[in-house]
Amino acid sequence: MKKRIFAILALVLLFIPTYAAIAYYKVIQNAPVEVKSVNKMTLTDLNDETFEFEKTDKKLKDNIEENMLAFFMDMNAKATPQATIPEGIDINTYFKANIFSYDRESIYRYYFSDGPDNSWFIDGDGNIFQISSNHAKKFLDCIYARSLYSGSVVPDMIMDDQLIEPRIMKWEYRSYSNNFITAADIDNTTSEMKTYLLVGGRMSITFGVEPDAVNVKVVSGGSTVFDDTYENIGNINLKENDNATITVTAKWYETSDRSYRGEATYNFNSKVTAEPLFYLGESSVLPGDFVSVTGFNVTEVANIKFASTPDIGFTPVFFRDGTCVRALIPVDVNIPEIAAMSDNDIPDENVAIDMTFTTAGVSTTLTLVVNEKTFKAQNLDFSAQLINATYSEAAIEEYKNSLSDALNNKEPNRYWEGAFIEASPEGIIRTGFGLYRTITATGQTVRHTGVDYIAAPGSSVLAVANGKVIYTGELTTSGKIVVVEHGWGLKSTYEHLSTISVAVGDVVNKGDIVGLVGNTGCTEGYMLHTALFVFKVPVCPYPLWEKGIPMTDVSAVGAVSEATTPDLIEAEPDNAD
Repeated sequence: MKKRIFAILALVLLFIPTYAAIAYYKVIQNAPVEVKSVNKMTLTDLNDETFEFEKTDKKLKDNIEENMLAFFMDMNAKATPQATIPEGIDINTYFKANIFSYDRESIYRYYFSDGPDNSWFIDGDGNIFQISSNHAKKFLDCIYARSLYSGSVVPDMIMDDQLIEPRIMKWEYRSYSNNFITAADIDNTTSEMKTYLLVGGRMSITFGVEPDAVNVKVVSGGSTVFDDTYENIGNINLKENDNATITVTAKWYETSDRSYRGEATYNFNSKVTAEPLFYLGESSVLPGDFVSVTGFNVTEVANIKFASTPDIGFTPVFFRDGTCVRALIPVDVNIPEIAAMSDNDIPDENVAIDMTFTTAGVSTTLTLVVNEKTFKAQNLDFSAQLINATYSEAAIEEYKNSLSDALNNKEPNRYWEGAFIEASPEGIIRTGFGLYRTITATGQTVRHTGVDYIAAPGSSVLAVANGKVIYTGELTTSGKIVVVEHGWGLKSTYEHLSTISVAVGDVVNKGDIVGLVGNTGCTEGYMLHTALFVFKVPVCPYPLWEKGIPMTDVSAVGAVSEATTPDLIEAEPDNAD
């Protein structure tokens, strides 16, 4: 019996350390976060910049940057519990601290204002505390609080859409206690100078914060061609392909009402390029048509800004095509100014659209005349049962959502060549593009987005131009459908098919069979609905059957700068768009 008792006691003693460890672990997990157990903290400021702090042996001194982790723990320990955060505090704007204690992570939210008496935090358990004014003041005066101060944002210098990096820069902002804190202290004088493009031999620079004084020095061919204030720069008489070394010195003076001060030197090489030029493929079109635009001497397509009067509600997407860039711009029949032209009481009404293209500090405005056109009307006498089943709001939404990615696809390759063809050469057009169609069953009037053909069952449906198949499927409204990408945002669709003859990824040539005529989807007979889109905007196919897509020929536009190729740009431009 004694042996059994001793054996049991030995077994209990054997497991006591394990139980003790488990109990201690549970206590640790439920214990409040203390500075002794914290080994790391990350702090994310109001600009989503994250800083990481490890536990150190340094004592907490007046310079809290030396031990931010210990400072935050001390700040937490000496905060005052509160029932609620006062009104006026934006609870969605805060510094987030991830505090790690053993293998436990707690998230604290800190709300610092422009004054030390109104700072708070919420701990990982949702408890609210007011931060002591002494701790709040110290934090407000440290570098990690800079996102609270607008003056801490270091200004950029932009030259013709290019972000120019400073060689030397000192930027300071004023903190709560009226002290100036360094936000940037840059010295890149030992690194190799970068090369940027100087468009048109003239210089256009802007700053995120306007300096009080800017001096520019330009050296070309070993001679100083300009050395004066920027406001007097005018034309510095540099020619295409000239190389120059440019030094820009900017100063922001300290004043009593400013929250910043600084100075910077930008020293870089520059290669002179020709000014960007833009041309429309056509000067006049009809409603629902689209036009090509070609740009020359464009270094970055992402930096092309576009505006139109009247607003056409579309932003062109440019693609590089050899030494030029191109885009397709649709004239949507639903633009109010365009739609109004169908009024028969106002004959010969045209609309002039001014399109402005801006890049590298140069703006070009081109005028496209949209000639008056009257669209016919038609009743669609499909049965109410068919309309309710295949043309409901849910069915239309399904169509839009299913094709959204395909229509928005940005294909940089151009597949088409020359004129387009009709998708159903043996069919008879029943409903034309842009026609006003009233659905008898519902009374709803819609604009027809494509061309409807009455065709023999099972007859061939042809690709209207070279392209790549990017979508196939069967939808409630369209029935069996194929979408072909022709490049640069231009797509063609083929709907109500009985059979799909291609698969996604197939490359098709003009005239290849993509499917067979059927009666799937919203149709009461055998037919084909085919449409062209520039991205999501339906466009008229008729002009393409005769002349294709007119585009400005590179050979017709004088000399084009060789510096338009991206390989010559050594510095990344600012893609502010």
